[in-house]
Amino acid sequence: MSELEIERIFSQLKGVHLVIGKLLYGSGMRISEALRLRMKDLDFDRRVIEVHTSKGDKSRFVPMPEGVVADLKIWMEFCTH
Repeated sequence: MSELEIERIFSQLKGVHLVIGKLLYGSGMRISEALRLRMKDLDFDRRVIEVHTSKGDKSRFVPMPEGVVADLKIWMEFCTH
């Protein structure tokens, strides 16, 4: 997909759907992996996300997209209150 196509898709998303879209695009995670994420899977210091039971029942680390870090922190704050 071109950058313009991605921007068009993102422009149609809001809230948690936009965060998930950015995560999928920036990290290469599968939708099922993104939906199973837990707060303890996010390592903001190393900027990685631990994905559990991915393809082949293995765990792996994927990069945390810089453009979604602030959104993830807001989401985590919202979920703890």
